[in-house]
Amino acid sequence: QEGFEHTLINAIWELDQRQIRSILFGFSKNPIISGVTITDGKSAVFGRIGKLPQEALDLPLHSLLPRTMVAGSKLANSQLSKYQFNLIASSHNSKMIGQVNFYWNQDIIIDEMSYEFMVLVLGALVKTLALWLIFLLFQGPILNRPLKQITQYISSLNKTSISDSKLKISTRNFNEFKILENYINTMTNRLS
Repeated sequence: QEGFEHTLINAIWELDQRQIRSILFGFSKNPIISGVTITDGKSAVFGRIGKLPQEALDLPLHSLLPRTMVAGSKLANSQLSKYQFNLIASSHNSKMIGQVNFYWNQDIIIDEMSYEFMVLVLGALVKTLALWLIFLLFQGPILNRPLKQITQYISSLNKTSISDSKLKISTRNFNEFKILENYINTMTNRLS
C-alpha cells in the first residue's frame, strides 16, 4: 500500500489518466488480485480492472474521465473478498480524495498457499531423509564401533585379569572416546 499510495494520490489529484491506467495495469499483474476499483470515495469510479463483483461494475464513471478508463468484467459464481483503504491527500489539507478496493478470489489464495505448503513439506522431508542417511552412514564407524569396543572390554573384565588388559579404542582422532579410554585404563590400573 505504501509503495503506490503517494503516486496514486497524485495521479487522482491531477486526474492523470495515463498514470491511473498504469497503476491499475500493475495491480492486474498480481496473480492473487482478481480485480481493483479506484473510486472517489462515494460512488464514481476513477478506474477499474479485472474480474469484479456486480456492485463494483454498477458504479458510474467519474464525470471528469473518459470511458476508456473503465475496464473489468463480472466474476461469475465466485466468492470474492475485498480489502479497502482510503486515499488521503496529506498535502491537500488531509482530504480524502479516493478509495481503493482490491478483490480476490479465496480459492486462488488457497491454491497458491497449498502449492507453497506442499513445497515446504516436500523440502522438509527431503532434508530429513538426507540427515538420516548421513547419520546412518557415519554412526557405524564413529559411534557404534567405539561403543562396542568399550562394552566388550568392560564385560571381559574380572578380578584376575584386571591388570593384564588395557582398553584400546580404534579412532583416528583424539576425541571423547579416547578420553573415556584413558579414564577407564586409569581406573583399572588403580583397581589392580
